[in-house]
Amino acid sequence: AFTTLLNFDSATTGSHPNPGLIFGSDGNLYGTTRSGGGSGNSGTVFKVTPLGDVTILASFGFSGGNSPGAGLLLGTDGNFYGTTSQGGPDNAGTIFKMTPLGAITTLHAFNINDGSTTSASLIQATDGNFYGTTPQSGFGDFGTAGTVFKITPVGTFTTLATFDFSNGSSPSARLLQGADGNFYGTTSHQADNDFGTVFKITPAGVLSTIVFFDSNNGANPTGGLILGKDGNIFGTTYQGGSADSGTLFKVAPNGTFTSVYSFTTATPFNPSGLISGIDGTLYGIASQGGSLGGGAVYRYGAPSLVISRNSNTITLTWPVTNPSFGLRSSSGIGAVWNPVTTTPTVTDNQNSITLTVGANQEFFELQQN
Repeated sequence: AFTTLLNFDSATTGSHPNPGLIFGSDGNLYGTTRSGGGSGNSGTVFKVTPLGDVTILASFGFSGGNSPGAGLLLGTDGNFYGTTSQGGPDNAGTIFKMTPLGAITTLHAFNINDGSTTSASLIQATDGNFYGTTPQSGFGDFGTAGTVFKITPVGTFTTLATFDFSNGSSPSARLLQGADGNFYGTTSHQADNDFGTVFKITPAGVLSTIVFFDSNNGANPTGGLILGKDGNIFGTTYQGGSADSGTLFKVAPNGTFTSVYSFTTATPFNPSGLISGIDGTLYGIASQGGSLGGGAVYRYGAPSLVISRNSNTITLTWPVTNPSFGLRSSSGIGAVWNPVTTTPTVTDNQNSITLTVGANQEFFELQQN
């Protein structure tokens, strides 16, 4: 059943809520709005219980930062951490900490030279520090094309790297810490072709480019990267690919880049952002297309394989999908996987294959065709 928990009224609760609600340790939901709320009209932090009881924890004003452009992060210390895109002494935005009761401390005010107008959520790395990006910094021709920064829980700020247009510009999505301890992210633009990049940066600040998008393999990534259950890093581009409608891509642990799916106008298209299910299936939002024309929530990954047995035969069933998946089998863990050559029958949008059970144990899985 659908239930509205909170209606925003601008003057009190704020308006234009940011995506990225999070659960606090108390089981309540926490989020931010970009505008409205109090006399400052510059955004709020709110709490809403599962029953819909609302508390406005903080309202932003100019001096302490205003217009948060992203959601909050719950730190390991139980406090919340976030950013504002504007405000502070140089009107370049801030990084703040907020207690569960709503007491806000400004940890850092951007001074334009070290970044400005950040709109990405922070991440907390395994070292306990917070990492993030700003899409721009500096002034005019003397500016840079964005930064990657680190800040400690007590506010010690370090610029780890700056972009110079040739290696990307406008990193506006959250970072991801990979299993190797390095950080991965995207820039939405780049000087040569303006299609963006995927980059890696070490905790010490050594920046390298994994891929320059060229439209054929994707263009203009806007959502954050995620770590898949299989150890690969996944992300999306808003445009590019075979139909210039966006792509889904992966980066292997060894840095190999693969564009794994191109969206078309016949499907939902212009994707932005992913999450991973517990089974490794990827889920995302496309802002355009779909059966009703207004965008869609989509799934990408191997569909569920259902196996039923009847005496000496087994029937394997899985849904018809785009892209399609075929069945393959193996005699055991570590053995070679071979395609099942039997042609499936299709009934009610379901693939079905019936096989005779052999004397030896056999394993089955689905693989994208």
